[in-house]
Amino acid sequence: MLGYPENNNEEQTLRRLLVSIAALLVAAAATAPATAQTADADPLLTCGYLCNDDGTPLMTATDTPPNTELVTKIFIGAFSEPCGWSIGGGPGMYGPEVYDLTFRPSWAAADDPDQALKLYRFFCDAGAYNERHVYYTWTADDGVQPVSFALPAYEIRYEGGDYEAPLEALELTGMTARHQLVNSAFDPETQTIGEWSCWRGLCDASGRGLWVLKDDDFSLVSYDVDPTYDGEVNLFRVADFGKPAGVDTTTPLPFDPPVFDDEELEDE
Repeated sequence: MLGYPENNNEEQTLRRLLVSIAALLVAAAATAPATAQTADADPLLTCGYLCNDDGTPLMTATDTPPNTELVTKIFIGAFSEPCGWSIGGGPGMYGPEVYDLTFRPSWAAADDPDQALKLYRFFCDAGAYNERHVYYTWTADDGVQPVSFALPAYEIRYEGGDYEAPLEALELTGMTARHQLVNSAFDPETQTIGEWSCWRGLCDASGRGLWVLKDDDFSLVSYDVDPTYDGEVNLFRVADFGKPAGVDTTTPLPFDPPVFDDEELEDE
């Protein structure tokens, strides 16, 4: 317990001092958030790393495509970590290769013209026998966007758990997606992007995919896997969308409406 001096004047003076200090602390705590909220906003927090001179975000969904320098800045900002090796090597290393394309939207009317699309292929990094690339597209409606490539997820089992032993099972378990493709190339004539990812230097075990431009995005056509480390190429098709596959529409699935957090709070 705090003891006060016996002298009343000294006691009153000390009490006033303690009250004043407490008031100052309360006032500082109350005004600090308000000060932070009224401070000038950092432009980097409002529009990221691509800002106009007035601090507003740059827009690329315009009638004409942006210059390649701006698209390159977008790539560097988004992939500075996963593609740091090529970016660190300078512009001559990471590209990009640029392709001027057109596409026919599936929703277009008969008399609507084809729409313009630009494709950008950036070199990301390389190892002993593989290299990776990142792709961007531009359209007037969506601006500059990174391409995300769908591909199957699968599990591989070998006899005895040894990857150089005979294959026991190859099972498709779902779908996933990624932005980087391995040993990839774009074919302007077929408007397809293909990859062949070697799992070791011999490339006797590998994954091979093909994606085709549909509307304004790239859709998975097929994916093959060779999971056998036997010195030969033995590819098995784990995904095939080359032809439309019928969907059973006779019996709809039972539907339970989703419950969101705000609805749960209201119920409580």
